[in-house]
Amino acid sequence: MKRVYLTILLALLLLIVVLYNYFDLEIANYFHNHKTLYPVFAKITKLGLSQYYLIPSILIYFIYRKRDEIISKYALLVFGSVAISGITADIIKVIVARYRPRLYFSEHLYGFDWFHFGHLYASFPSGHSATAFSAFVAFGYMAPKWRYLFYFIAFLIAFSRVVVGAHYPSDALAGSILGAVTTVLLYKKLFRTKDAK
Repeated sequence: MKRVYLTILLALLLLIVVLYNYFDLEIANYFHNHKTLYPVFAKITKLGLSQYYLIPSILIYFIYRKRDEIISKYALLVFGSVAISGITADIIKVIVARYRPRLYFSEHLYGFDWFHFGHLYASFPSGHSATAFSAFVAFGYMAPKWRYLFYFIAFLIAFSRVVVGAHYPSDALAGSILGAVTTVLLYKKLFRTKDAK
């Protein structure tokens, strides 16, 4: 099973490279010139803000940490996965410093400008996408019957970053992978005793 997951992960990483080299600019150009979906996705994209998940989850954790171990662990899962993936994304952003689509359309800059600070140089990976997948994969663990709906919502949030012109598709995919993997690893750590029984 681990080999299957590793194969999927490697395929997704390869897809990031393919998107960057062949499709990112074409897709970004499309949404730059076609604004029909913008109003809807401009609202959806706000669901990728980390405070919507960090604040409630840490409050729930402190309320239930001595009352209900399972609830407190799931709250910690949400908080931890969103926080860890967000911090990791921010570190990567500074290191690789990829130009945002806005710089391509204003100055024809595409690619990376290593170790450059600033919002316009923080395209890779998408932080909103990382937040969405870390939070909603965690929700999928909490309510397995609804997990595919949660995954679809996370996808919409990640996709919204491309529609509104904040990121390229490869940025959104990289952030999504980061968020999902972070949650899976943290879940295994928090619930390893439970799963082992």
